[in-house]
Amino acid sequence: MDQTDYRYNLEYRGAVHAQMLALAKGLIAGDLGVIAAARQLHGFLDIPDPEISVLIDLFTAIRSDTDALPIGEERSLWNSEALAREDKKVAAAEQCWRPEAIIAATQLVRILEQDVHETRLGRPYSASTPPRP
Repeated sequence: MDQTDYRYNLEYRGAVHAQMLALAKGLIAGDLGVIAAARQLHGFLDIPDPEISVLIDLFTAIRSDTDALPIGEERSLWNSEALAREDKKVAAAEQCWRPEAIIAATQLVRILEQDVHETRLGRPYSASTPPRP
């Protein structure tokens, strides 16, 4: 992610926010697992909005805690017996992290949807500054 473009290019920032919003909504809806969402949201770690950044930190912690677990396409590279063992760890991690991840994703949706609303009104909004009345 280009921090300069993020700060000054509203179209770029909108695209970044759309990606994060889709991931957060997918997690909340159950279309995306906690670990898979965390691995993708971790890519926004260097976002220069402190309010968003602190939420991304949680997903970075989840990614770090679960980085050895087979998720997604990499599962095809694993032995079936090993997958059976690891699936128990995946399920436990998903259950452990889900409550916090859902709270963070919900907050992320609120912030990003507010940004979309403010931008549509012609008032560029940064999550780190309060919206104008």
